[in-house]
Amino acid sequence: MQLLFEIHAIGSKNSYIDNVTQINLFAATTDNSIAVNQIYNVAVVDRATLNQLYDNLRVNPVAQFTYSANTRPVYRDFRAGDVRHSLVDIAEAKSLLGYSPRYRVGEGLREAMAWYIDRNLGSDVQRRVNDES
Repeated sequence: MQLLFEIHAIGSKNSYIDNVTQINLFAATTDNSIAVNQIYNVAVVDRATLNQLYDNLRVNPVAQFTYSANTRPVYRDFRAGDVRHSLVDIAEAKSLLGYSPRYRVGEGLREAMAWYIDRNLGSDVQRRVNDES
């Protein structure tokens, strides 16, 4: 059985939750009065293609979910409203808060996947795949 993974030609804005936590802590504890009551962009500031994101999502759980090795992407056209390219500017967060993202996309996905797998949250997916086989 080969599973299909649908990819629409869409840009993606990704930020690992620990980066969001980090900047919130910086903002809440800053001594810089200019930094107070500001709105900040939180981002990894790396471009990641959809193929790279797909590979990270597919490869990370292969040991636990062997069926993920047999997935392949199916490419679809852009949809109305899709963001084709996105790169967030975090210069203000860097200069006012000293923010620098701790996690890159691949690292964040690996940790998130491990968290879900450790909590056996993937068992429902595995059960559905087994039922369809």
